[in-house]
Amino acid sequence: MAVVREGADPDVLAPADVQENGPFLRLLSRVVFENIDQCGSLRREAEIQGSGYVFLLDERTPGPGGRVNRDDIVGAVEVSSGEPVAGSYQHNPRHRLFTAAGWFRLPTEIEAALYSRLRARANDQPA
Repeated sequence: MAVVREGADPDVLAPADVQENGPFLRLLSRVVFENIDQCGSLRREAEIQGSGYVFLLDERTPGPGGRVNRDDIVGAVEVSSGEPVAGSYQHNPRHRLFTAAGWFRLPTEIEAALYSRLRARANDQPA
């Protein structure tokens, strides 16, 4: 997922102490792309929005109610007639796995899909 800078204090990590892992980011983006339609909170926002784009927010974002840091937007999905458009998910390259607010948190449905994919990959690796 990421590498913590050598010598960093794990109890008081700063974003500069964390270097994200490119292959993990690509896997995360793929899992979100493949499972975005399972995300209940995003589907509810799509119904409310009707058309345009809905943003998938990192759940570490406390009740945004307005402006959200770019680091906390996981990606966006096009919405038409209150439904997410299949295949329209776009990852936000500015999303960060770790910010001053802590490690990233995904909606339950997407987190479960990510854990499942990671377990499957771990089981495919030789011991």
